[in-house]
Amino acid sequence: MANNATRFFLEYYAYLVANALINLLPRKAAFALGRLLGLLSLKLMKKRVNLAEDNLRRAFPEKSSPEIGTLLREHFMHLGVSAIEMLRLTRLQPGMPVEAEVQVIGEEHLKEAFALNKGVIFLSAHLGFWEIASVHIPNLGYPLDFVARKLKNPRLDVLLQETRSKHGCRFIDRRRGARKIVKALAQNRMVGILLDQHATPSEATRVNFFNRPCWATPIVTQIAMKRGIPVVPTFVTRTRSDDYILEIQAPLILAGNSDDPEQLRINTQLLTDIIESAIRKNIPQWFWVHQRWRSMRPDPE
Repeated sequence: MANNATRFFLEYYAYLVANALINLLPRKAAFALGRLLGLLSLKLMKKRVNLAEDNLRRAFPEKSSPEIGTLLREHFMHLGVSAIEMLRLTRLQPGMPVEAEVQVIGEEHLKEAFALNKGVIFLSAHLGFWEIASVHIPNLGYPLDFVARKLKNPRLDVLLQETRSKHGCRFIDRRRGARKIVKALAQNRMVGILLDQHATPSEATRVNFFNRPCWATPIVTQIAMKRGIPVVPTFVTRTRSDDYILEIQAPLILAGNSDDPEQLRINTQLLTDIIESAIRKNIPQWFWVHQRWRSMRPDPE
């Protein structure tokens, strides 16, 4: 316990120092540093590199080794820039625009979904720089709550939640958050959920993701089916000029009986397929270092 307290203390002050230094740099220079750190991590984080490479090879068996190598390099540069972006989010004050241009595609879909007055499920993934949504969506005038896990370091968790909440985005703890999700939707708020993470098998349904079985939570699907709540797939990706594209897709109304496990699985697979399709358009910008396919039996080969 004491060791954890010491580690949390050191992590917290290391973060404060890094935050102060990064925010002294112009954005372009800070991003260049992030890409350099990403390339450096290719040499230093062998376990993560091997995991990402294995995931990429399995997801894209048709790609050659040089192509996988290029994707791996671009991915770690993306991770480095994402770390810089997180540090620079603290610069933004309520109502301030994001530091770069955000091209919004499909805002009419949000208006259509909110017009149903049932709340909106904002379906997204760890793709691009998703945290921009927690700042930009409320600035557009849409009430947003985000479902996420608390950080293990309580000091850093407080900082992160303060950064999100000062722009109007409320936090819902992923653990035991179903009631708060339902309550927020009843208030005609939008609830953001990243559905591309591993879920505990005892609480999950089995789906295929990049042609490999994995576990996904069916809670989002169940709530949407039971209450007729529109699901709006939304993804934020970074452009080559380090601006952002916020793509809002047409709302979905999931049909079927929410008490039927097979219907739950089919609809959860539908949402998973939408996420996979978005990742295929921006391969290096997904979180390939995540153990998405854990707790599954090894592939036959």
